[in-house]
Amino acid sequence: MAHEEPKKLELQLWKDWRKSKDEDTLGQLLQSMDPLIQKRVSQFMGAPLPRSAIEAEARKQAVKAFETYNPKMGAALGTHVNNYMQKVYRYVSTYQNVGRLPESRTAKIDLFNKTKAYLSQQKGREPSTVELSDELRWSPREVGRMEVELRKDLGLETSFGEMKFLDFDKNSDLLNYGYFELSPEEQLVFDYSIGMHGKMRLTMENIAKRLEKTPRQIGLIKQRIVDKLKRFQK
Repeated sequence: MAHEEPKKLELQLWKDWRKSKDEDTLGQLLQSMDPLIQKRVSQFMGAPLPRSAIEAEARKQAVKAFETYNPKMGAALGTHVNNYMQKVYRYVSTYQNVGRLPESRTAKIDLFNKTKAYLSQQKGREPSTVELSDELRWSPREVGRMEVELRKDLGLETSFGEMKFLDFDKNSDLLNYGYFELSPEEQLVFDYSIGMHGKMRLTMENIAKRLEKTPRQIGLIKQRIVDKLKRFQK
C-alpha cells in the first residue's frame, strides 16, 4: 500500500494546480513526475540532440497531460502522463537532424528550447515572439527564423475563419510600431492569423485550440487587434 501514497500526493497536487494554476504547485507536480520523465528521456541517449532539449519537450508533454487528465476516466495520473510521453518520440524523430548542425548552432537551438519551455511554464501559456525576444536578447526576426526551423506540423490552414481579418502588409511600419502595442496574447493571435514570426497560419478554430480558448474569444481578440492597428495602416 505504500506505493499508493505517492499517487495520492500527485493527485492532490494536480487538483490544487487545476484550481490555482500556481507555478510553484506545477513545479512540485513536475518534480513528482521527474523519475517517469527521466526514464523516458534516457531512452534517447543515442539521439543526436541535447538532453536538455529532450527533457524540455518531455516536461512540455507532461504539462499537456496535466491539462487533459480526467480522473473519471479511470486511469492514474502517472499512466496518463506516461502515455503523453510517447509524443517525445515524434519530437526526437523530427529534430534528430540537429546533430548534423555545427556545435554552436546546436547550443543556440538548445537555448531556444529551454527558454521557450521556461516561459511557457512561468506564464501558463505559449510565450509571444516579443517575450522570447526579450528573454533571449535576440531580435524578433531571429526568433521567427528559429520558429520556422523548429516548428512542427500544426495543421496548416489557409482560411482565417469566420471573421474577415485585415490584410496587413508584413513589411509596413505596422510591424515596427503597432505590433509592439499589442499584448503578448494579441501578438500570438496576430502571428498565427497571418503567419508571422515563424508561426504557421491557422484557422480561428486551430488558434483557439492552440491557446486554449474558444473561437469566440479568439474572434474578440482579433477585433481588438484590428481596432489597435487600424491607425497604423495609413
